[in-house]
Amino acid sequence: MRETQGIIERVRQIGGGWQQLELTVEDAGIAQLKPGQTLLTRTDASLDPYLRDHWIPVNRDTEDNTLMIERPLTRRHSPGDVVNIIGPVGLAFPLRPNTRHLLLLALDYAPTRLLHLMNHALATQQASVTLILTGAAREYPVSNLPPVVEVITSPEPMMWPDQKQSFGWADQIFAVTSPVFVDDYYTTLFDASRLARHALPAEFLYGVYDLPLPCGTGACMACLVRYKHDHRAACVDGAAFDLAQVRLR
Repeated sequence: MRETQGIIERVRQIGGGWQQLELTVEDAGIAQLKPGQTLLTRTDASLDPYLRDHWIPVNRDTEDNTLMIERPLTRRHSPGDVVNIIGPVGLAFPLRPNTRHLLLLALDYAPTRLLHLMNHALATQQASVTLILTGAAREYPVSNLPPVVEVITSPEPMMWPDQKQSFGWADQIFAVTSPVFVDDYYTTLFDASRLARHALPAEFLYGVYDLPLPCGTGACMACLVRYKHDHRAACVDGAAFDLAQVRLR
């Protein structure tokens, strides 16, 4: 990771308690981060609070080193604010080049972590994308999404219309949920997708672990994910993990 700074150029409210920040980044390498990689930021020169904010890019402009950041409206930002940045954090989501049908699942949790991947798949692979919003995720402002994305909603966190067909149609699946529900929801998701397809191919079903990142380097071990034979740090090895390799039970 490297340290740099950025400037907030524009702020736009998108509804549902969310805002998007257009952020110009000095370090071109950090500005070219890939879907799945994130930033640790500080907008105050003091060390209070000590821990940095975790900022999630949802798109990027490769020509002018600009990132689009999505943030809840719990903290206000203004054009001209200077941002101290450490990044990129984590690895790119392992989207296969031959993926043409991408299924994204926001399970009772906002889909922000999935949106950069969605935009990348649409722009570079012309993939068909379906986004499932269940439970609390239905509050996300879908009018902000590209019209080519199929959006399906369900009040039940782990159920949605034509679930079996969606598992069979997908070339890859990426899911995100709250750290509170991650074990239960990902276990149910893994079992349901394996039942629908009879067997899961490698690199098919990924869970995104949106865990607190106190250090971003794996040193504090606060974001460990249990693998079958060891542990992986979400900030270094993630945040997307193949659920066939994760110890879910």
